Amino acid sequence: MSFTATFYTFSKRINSTKQPTGTGTSYDIILKDGSSAISPSIQLDVGQSGNPTALNYCYISAFNRYYWVSDWYFRGRLWEARLKCDVLASFKTAIGSTTAYVSRAASSYDGDIVDRYYPAIAENTQSANTVTSEFTTSLNSGSYVIGIQGKGSGGNGGAVTYYTATAAGMKALVNYMLSDPTIYNVSDITDELLKCVFNPLQYIVSCMWFPFSTISTSGSVDFGWWTASVSGVDRLGGGLRWTKNQSFTIPKHPKAATRGNYLNLPPFSSYALEAGPFGVIPLDPFNLLDTTSLGVVYNVDLMTGTGRIGIKQRDHVVYLEEHTAQIGVPIQLGQNMFNQGAVVSAASEVSGTIGSLLSGNVTGALVNGLSAIGDAAMATQGIPSSIGSNGSISFNNIFGIIANFLDIVDEDLTSRGRPLCKSRQLSGLSGYIMCEDADPQISCTDAELREVVSYLNGGFYYE
Repeated sequence: MSFTATFYTFSKRINSTKQPTGTGTSYDIILKDGSSAISPSIQLDVGQSGNPTALNYCYISAFNRYYWVSDWYFRGRLWEARLKCDVLASFKTAIGSTTAYVSRAASSYDGDIVDRYYPAIAENTQSANTVTSEFTTSLNSGSYVIGIQGKGSGGNGGAVTYYTATAAGMKALVNYMLSDPTIYNVSDITDELLKCVFNPLQYIVSCMWFPFSTISTSGSVDFGWWTASVSGVDRLGGGLRWTKNQSFTIPKHPKAATRGNYLNLPPFSSYALEAGPFGVIPLDPFNLLDTTSLGVVYNVDLMTGTGRIGIKQRDHVVYLEEHTAQIGVPIQLGQNMFNQGAVVSAASEVSGTIGSLLSGNVTGALVNGLSAIGDAAMATQGIPSSIGSNGSISFNNIFGIIANFLDIVDEDLTSRGRPLCKSRQLSGLSGYIMCEDADPQISCTDAELREVVSYLNGGFYYE
């Protein structure tokens, strides 16, 4: 049986729909007896000196199929070619009109889908975005909040009036209260006896040190029946709560912009908020995925020393997380100890303060007391990775987002694509495509259809 076949010297991938271009070289061929349309054996006369072995591809219009040349044989004066149908090129139009669920593609993909095709490597990159902190770990700075009973008490806190003081103002107040007893206008007893029976510090019912500055100028302080005017000490105004807002830029995985947003999720990215006395707070990367900044609100109760931190996406109202910690460090100045939520061991370490104060050694009292607070802090502070503080000064004074990024191997987008996971008409894509459960409807033999399905679900190139 005689037909015409067009031969080409053609290069392409085995799993590609690409078809040859150009006119090619046409020969009259003889179809050998017993040949099939899928894998025919043909003979052609190229002349005594002809050599067709450079021709590796052909198209037989009678069968409407493209073929690979599997091998050439020379028999007598004729060349014999054994062919195999290239199903992807032969049925390209039907394949292109097929709508299938595409798991991976080179020309279209979804960067939010986690791509497990490429393994991670043992290389970690850390990034930190920090901001200037208003918190301090030095007891010579920050501020004190003092609850004092005195005439006209209850100005801002029930039966007790609360005052704020700088470190210098605190020393000046204690120095005033423990100075010459004649300021109290008691003349019926000696100064020595007055010192034994009267402790002016008893009117200070609470004293806490805070690692930030509150507003304090120069005002009058009422304690007992007396009034003192001390520089750096003033009645606490504007409420009994200290509030601070901060914003942090969220570091992103260095390869997320080119490889996909999924790299900003575990296990490739992990985040923690370093928040000074609130400790190190792990952050859920899923809450940070579609935002570039994080808003943090600090609220500290100046009466109890309890602080609350609220974490949210910058422009959102609802908090993603809230945590509490003891921010105020209790300072013992007399018989009364304000200890709501504070660490008891911190108080016991400063019990030596009382003796120094009653003896009139103001400087020794404060220095020894503050030193003892520091020692107590070091003894009671939790591990660095814990959430929250326990009312000590040993916190790490860093505020910022710490990110750790796990690196991944280089990708081959052309040959492996990226996740798409959507139903698409295949002609709308190009290059590498991998389908799942593709079921094209093609007018061909069952063997050819099985081969097409195998290519589509195993990965092929639509070219």
